[in-house]
Amino acid sequence: MTDTAVLPAPVRTGATDVVPRGRRFLSQHRDWFAFSPVLLIWILYVLPARGGWESFVIPVACVLLVPTLLVLRPWRRCPRALIALAVAPSCAAVLVGALTAYGDGAAISLSRWGYFSGLLLATSAFARTRTRRQAVLVALLLGGLQQYTDAWLPWWGGGESVDGPMLGTLYSANPFGSLMLAFSCLAAVAAVLGSARLRALGLLVGPLCASAVVLSAARAAMLLLVTAGGLLILLGLRRNGARGLLRAVAVILLACGALVLTTSSVFFSAEVNALAATTSKSSAGQTLDSTTGVRLDYWTAAWGQFLDDPLLGAGSGSYQGASRLRMPPAAELSPFAHNEVLGALAEGGLVLGLPVLLVVLSSLAVCAGTLVRALARPRAGPCAAQVGAGLAAGALLIHSMVDFALSIPAVLGLVGILVGLCWTAQESSSVRGPATRALAAAVLLSVGLGGAYLGVAHDRAGVGAVARGSAVDDGPLPGVRDARVSLAAARRAIADEQASGHRGLQLMDSVRPMARFDGRVEALYWELVRAQGHTQLALDGSRELARRSRQASPLLLVPYAEHLQRAGSAQQAHDLLVGEAYRRAAEQGRLRGQLIDLLEEADRLTGRREPGFGCAVQALQPRPASAESKRARPSAPAIDPAVCAAWMRQAQAVLGARQ
Repeated sequence: MTDTAVLPAPVRTGATDVVPRGRRFLSQHRDWFAFSPVLLIWILYVLPARGGWESFVIPVACVLLVPTLLVLRPWRRCPRALIALAVAPSCAAVLVGALTAYGDGAAISLSRWGYFSGLLLATSAFARTRTRRQAVLVALLLGGLQQYTDAWLPWWGGGESVDGPMLGTLYSANPFGSLMLAFSCLAAVAAVLGSARLRALGLLVGPLCASAVVLSAARAAMLLLVTAGGLLILLGLRRNGARGLLRAVAVILLACGALVLTTSSVFFSAEVNALAATTSKSSAGQTLDSTTGVRLDYWTAAWGQFLDDPLLGAGSGSYQGASRLRMPPAAELSPFAHNEVLGALAEGGLVLGLPVLLVVLSSLAVCAGTLVRALARPRAGPCAAQVGAGLAAGALLIHSMVDFALSIPAVLGLVGILVGLCWTAQESSSVRGPATRALAAAVLLSVGLGGAYLGVAHDRAGVGAVARGSAVDDGPLPGVRDARVSLAAARRAIADEQASGHRGLQLMDSVRPMARFDGRVEALYWELVRAQGHTQLALDGSRELARRSRQASPLLLVPYAEHLQRAGSAQQAHDLLVGEAYRRAAEQGRLRGQLIDLLEEADRLTGRREPGFGCAVQALQPRPASAESKRARPSAPAIDPAVCAAWMRQAQAVLGARQ
């Protein structure tokens, strides 16, 4: 018998447990590591990038969503009805994008539905416990605080007096007001119904975001804010009695105090009127009656466009051009129908409109059910995160029926997050099989293909760069050294003819790095060069930009035409734009969208007052019957007959009035 039989067993060292403990840690917190980057990307990347309208933002965000979905596996956790509801609009968007023509901003308008689907399913699969839902709520409140900071600092830096609305990083007042409405609802519910720490954060964020709604001058959002305040009082009273009522009243009073403080002489040399932007709207003729009438015109035009092509619509991005023929001549035009369902029906027909309608109705039903349960079962009902999400998502969805907030990808993504909080998933006991694999493929393809393919395939052509170029015309005033603020300050300086001198040189330096990636920004740069007195250099630079971007985006011919007009060649500029419009119409067999914009710009450069049918007026004018003029005259079959007929009727009326 050897001595080895009585040797003690080897002692296990601590080093051998490192890997198992690490694996256990990763396994226990795997969902957190998968979902946290998605939420941070929405807050720090998508939201500041004009709400996702900058080029390649949404495609990148959708690609980064795919690994999260692979980890969270919503096809095994979420009800199949929720999966079908989530992927329906993104699959429909892919189909519409494949079968219809693209207009201005069409790529982002379609790919935003893939982003919405991914965020809805990821949030629903992740937020399965109260702790996780509270963590999502805290992250959203911090995102709302950051958005308020990004909005208020440039607005405050505008000078001694501020009379414009607060715009935020969306550079559009109404969607910004809708976004801050959602944040204020989340924070207010947290302050009234949440735990002690949540109440402290809610009391900080809620009043600031509520004041931003007022400073945005979005009147529909302000009306919804008042309605949400009444529901907040009812929820507080029902959940915590007199204590809840006092908390709700305290939030409302703090919101009023924040509005007074941020517009007081503490920050300005003279007190700023908090309702100045709203008052200026009314004085400019934008009363409630007039804006209601304009929206009725938008909705009528969208419904008429849907009736013309009820199956697939006229194509995403087509509303801006098609609505011109269905609205009064003096009506204010818009690229959006100001109603998410009607806009989807007009541009995507029943293929896109029905899924969008189902999403809106189902989401409203989920939000209403959450609030009803909170009122019916004060103690055992939904948690503060779910109640706040239901109130915020309901406000966003209702606002989308009279405005275009959900056309902003970041705002639509927020709806997905909020509805996912209300409709949280449970772990499924189903085994893997063909049905589960089919659901997984549908989710991944709808998010990855719907977001990445549509965005990359068309943003590469420069559509996304130009899609919302005009949205920053009324951007924040100077005061903060930031790339987004520099763009807005440059546009403001050019509009006010103050882009020369040392300030103009500073703006040129801040805009130049961004001009390499965005044709619209490059056109802005050459406008700053012209304001410095370098007319020929600006003309040459804008000519080169037009040459490079002519095929991808014909609207970038407009800056070059404007430089020609300033140089005394207005007729040459007019002929350039009209000729390009007819050339593209001959290639596409249709004259709409950006091509109609070219014709309107051509009329504007020559001082005519027949926008939209100036070329038809020219076509009816007597011309010398020379061979050259016959060759230059466009052929009628190259134009959409309905458009041509409408223009001809209007042109005959104009010429008859002149004679």
